Amino acid sequence: HHTREVPPGMAETITLADGSTMILSGGGAAEIPFAPWARRVRLVRGEALFTVVHHDDIPFAVECGTAEVVDVGTRFVVHADATGPSVAVFEGVVHLNAGSSGSQFLKAGQAAAVLPSGIVPQPAENEADATAWRTGVVVFHNTPLSVAAHRLATAWGRPVTITQPALADLRVSGRFRLEDQAGLLRALSLALPISVRYGASGIDFLPR
Repeated sequence: HHTREVPPGMAETITLADGSTMILSGGGAAEIPFAPWARRVRLVRGEALFTVVHHDDIPFAVECGTAEVVDVGTRFVVHADATGPSVAVFEGVVHLNAGSSGSQFLKAGQAAAVLPSGIVPQPAENEADATAWRTGVVVFHNTPLSVAAHRLATAWGRPVTITQPALADLRVSGRFRLEDQAGLLRALSLALPISVRYGASGIDFLPR
């Protein structure tokens, strides 16, 4: 394996040795096999859209945290979030194996997150919104602020910290350009009861 890291900013398309492709988000990192028969990728951080070349004998697997996503179909996205991985399927079927948290088949149009409590269904997103980060845009649909903060921190390459636990469950919705950091943070502070503090090391969300 070798580790591929994408600098904060635009996503990068990576062709894997078996002919499958992975689009890795800005700020993302993944461990990628050299050999075409080693069809196993580990998503270390960020988000990745996989378009998989199907092979009956050798399944394609993505490891993320303690979970494993095994491709039975062709096209799906994996997010490495702070609370655990989440998966959305656009074509075909995947098998989500979360170890002691259980396992589940997800088909096109379905999404799920792996939480400490188990596998939890998520609202289905269309592919354009779920992979908007490919064009430098992030789309949130009733997303917990804790998840949004983690995705922004990865995309920007700097910590985004929630200073009060009560803020973590606030819900974020909207479409934002990642390059307009100040505008994005201003919009969040207007939409939610939070204020934003810029520090030397990163960004803090505080109660307003």
